[in-house]
Amino acid sequence: MSPRAKKILRNILFLLSIPAIVCAFYFANNSTRDVLCEGWQINISNPDESFVTEQDIVDIIDSQQIYVQVTHVKDIDLNGLKNKILENSWIQNTNVFVSPNGKLHIQIDQRKPVVRIQQKDSSDYAYYLDAEANPITLSQKYTPRLLTVTASRLGYDESDLKLKSSLVEMATWIANNDFWSKAITQIDLLANHQMVLIPAFGDQTILFGHAEDIANKFARLFAFYEQGMKTLHWEKYDEIDVRFAGQIVARNTRGEILAENPYDTKSQLQVKEQSKKAKVQNTAHTKDPLQSVSAKVHAKLLAKPSTKKVEKENTKQAVKTTDKKLIKPVAKPIIKKEIKHDANKK
Repeated sequence: MSPRAKKILRNILFLLSIPAIVCAFYFANNSTRDVLCEGWQINISNPDESFVTEQDIVDIIDSQQIYVQVTHVKDIDLNGLKNKILENSWIQNTNVFVSPNGKLHIQIDQRKPVVRIQQKDSSDYAYYLDAEANPITLSQKYTPRLLTVTASRLGYDESDLKLKSSLVEMATWIANNDFWSKAITQIDLLANHQMVLIPAFGDQTILFGHAEDIANKFARLFAFYEQGMKTLHWEKYDEIDVRFAGQIVARNTRGEILAENPYDTKSQLQVKEQSKKAKVQNTAHTKDPLQSVSAKVHAKLLAKPSTKKVEKENTKQAVKTTDKKLIKPVAKPIIKKEIKHDANKK
């Protein structure tokens, strides 16, 4: 048989099998609808999040008057049951069906919160945002350990929705990093929508700015903690600024400006004023010449003898040496010998 004939025969057999499949499905469906409900099987995804329990779903099943060995499968309103389940704000999606043996199957997908939003003007009002930046109400059953953002009231206009998405992006990045997930405990959202990070160690706050170039900013901040703090006094700084590309600005907001912010005219003026004060103090100290010399050099100057004194002492020593040479007796022994010789002649 030619390949063309084989292909035609295969297509004919497939078309003939369609009615048989439809009839089998129809009879199976009718036979299932006449079966009593034999129970249910409930599967809940991401069980680590305990916002929805199996008992919650059982209570919904009971509210729909579905009973084991009492209710016929044909009497179960699957769409109504599904909609009732989705009324739970912690459930993102569900799938409901009945197997041929009469068992009701319910698959539950829980929402996964990413960040907690605490409203500044209300200590009681808080909610979560999921991965799609959708709000989720708090649960009395379970409180996950999440990064908290303190912020003013956020609405649903375009700018607020964009801001919520940036908060989710920021919180997700921090949660996926082993070090920063432990190091950053809170984010304070300013009125201009810039972020201030509150670390778990130290008294410094971190001006992060907007949720952009996140990896680069955290890389510079990690390098500052790893290298800069080894050579700098930790307690002097209470504000670390990573908003500007390629640099980190450390400040002392108590009044001492330790680094000049090139984008802040006020900090530049403060640095200049401090420089002027330092120059005035240095000028006052250098009025005494000895104060401008180091202590070691000054001690050497005090210990070094005067040049005139050395010359005078050298002159006295030379005179003493010359006097000793002049009074040395030389001729007297010779005279005594000559006198003795003359006496013998007589």
